[in-house]
Amino acid sequence: MIGALAGLAARFWFAFPIIGLGIALLITRGTLADVKDELHKLQQETAQVLLVIREVADNPRLKWVDAGKQVRAVGDARDQWKRTSDAQTAAVEAMEAETARMRKVAEARQREIASLVRQRDRLATELASNRATNRLQAQEELRHVEEALDSVFAAGL
Repeated sequence: MIGALAGLAARFWFAFPIIGLGIALLITRGTLADVKDELHKLQQETAQVLLVIREVADNPRLKWVDAGKQVRAVGDARDQWKRTSDAQTAAVEAMEAETARMRKVAEARQREIASLVRQRDRLATELASNRATNRLQAQEELRHVEEALDSVFAAGL
């Protein structure tokens, strides 16, 4: 049996390289088909990416060569917007804090004014009632209260 195979091999020695070449061509053809399919998928994905970049950049004539620069420009614009937004947020928060502080100051001033007005009204009532009080002292105290009220109003309330 081995001798018969050896005889066949010696007789058809030229067929072995052709069979090997045929097998190699079949494998290559299958591999090329796979590569072609993958290349087609990659082209579709690239086209989709370029369309999205064009839309985001509002540049319908953008070429693939310039897509990287455009993406960086969009990223830089986003970063600039973020910095501006953060700065504005910080400014608004500072204004809110200042508003709260000023509200507390205004409330304290209003309490002070209310106290001074009550004191003034009390002194004016005492003077008007003509009771046996020290009129000079009451008038002097009333003048001080009115000066304090004038200074509070002059300060901005």
